Amino acid sequence: MKTLIKRDRVYLDYNATTPLLEEVYEAMLPWLKEKFGNPSSSHREGQEAKEALFNCRKKIAQFLGTRTEEIIFTSGCTESIGLALRGALLAGAQKNKIVISAVEHPAVFSLMKLLEKENVQFTILPVERDGSLNLEQLEKSLDSSVGILSLLWANNETGVLFPIEQISRIAKAKGILFHVDGAQVVGKIKIHLAELGVDLFSFSAHKCYGPKGIGVLYVRKGLPLAPLIPGHQERNKRGGTENVAGIVGMAKACELAESKIMRQSGRIQKLRDWMEQTIEQELPGIVIVAKNNSRIWNTSNIIFSGTDSEELLNYLDQKGIAVSTGSACMSGSQEPSHVLLAMGFDRKEAASALRISLGIETTQEEIEFFLQALFSFFSVAAFSNGSEVKKEQPSMLL
Repeated sequence: MKTLIKRDRVYLDYNATTPLLEEVYEAMLPWLKEKFGNPSSSHREGQEAKEALFNCRKKIAQFLGTRTEEIIFTSGCTESIGLALRGALLAGAQKNKIVISAVEHPAVFSLMKLLEKENVQFTILPVERDGSLNLEQLEKSLDSSVGILSLLWANNETGVLFPIEQISRIAKAKGILFHVDGAQVVGKIKIHLAELGVDLFSFSAHKCYGPKGIGVLYVRKGLPLAPLIPGHQERNKRGGTENVAGIVGMAKACELAESKIMRQSGRIQKLRDWMEQTIEQELPGIVIVAKNNSRIWNTSNIIFSGTDSEELLNYLDQKGIAVSTGSACMSGSQEPSHVLLAMGFDRKEAASALRISLGIETTQEEIEFFLQALFSFFSVAAFSNGSEVKKEQPSMLL
């Protein structure tokens, strides 16, 4: 199982996006070439595409532990979130208050600004220093004025996992719709939506070695949902000719996630933990964000106090290493991470953080190369400040 990524650089930004698996690429090719039919057409080419959609929907539903009729294809997780929250409100939700956490993806806050202009109210739940939610506070916030609770499962910046199953029971007992942003968990942990008890669930294919521009919204059977884009497609829930090639690629990525990708979790978590331990030993002043909390197995967020993370990121990029300072959707923003600020870090600390996210092809040699470059940055910085600091660097095996 290989991706199409070039091996001349070290890619450690898998939470932003993942490279296509070769098997996914091969599965998509015919639908980008000779199999070009429109699924709404009644001739052979159209019916062939329609059958492909049916089969892919079935595969993805099985992967998520739900029914085929509960799967809606979208352009990605951002659209799925919008369709879930706005669609539920437009469908006649009696209550127009939505509860979210302070560490949601930027897509949710962008949507919040839009919905507030339409008189939708929001309650933003704070998080603890380790990124966790106070469940007692969450339960109190779900009063009779609340219509929807929307939370991410795994934080895209810190990897912190919310206890979604427990929260789902709280929401259900209150009769409140529960939407989950699953972008960072699909392909990483086993999911069974029917048992989880959520009402709405969003994800994108490109976060789990599938193509960009395609995603899913799970909608619990019987839940009213108004379309944002009118049209007969997707059971009148999302208009527009379906992206057949993208859907085929997404279904293949889900199939491979279940059979192969999740089996890499133990190896990758050990590699991440070793990386963090090595950095702690070499640079005692650093902070591993949410170190003792439950985190998704590929993600590490580290604060290098007193360091300009943009300067460090650029240095590593020049050395052939791709990492991130936070959410890819906030790239270019001069503001420090809203996630770290919400966790109680100050602006200086938040501006000193790097996110390192590993993937299925990340090797020990690549992490050693990253560590060598990281420690060389601090050695150069120490030298330029007038104090020569010599650090023992790991061996370079590449």
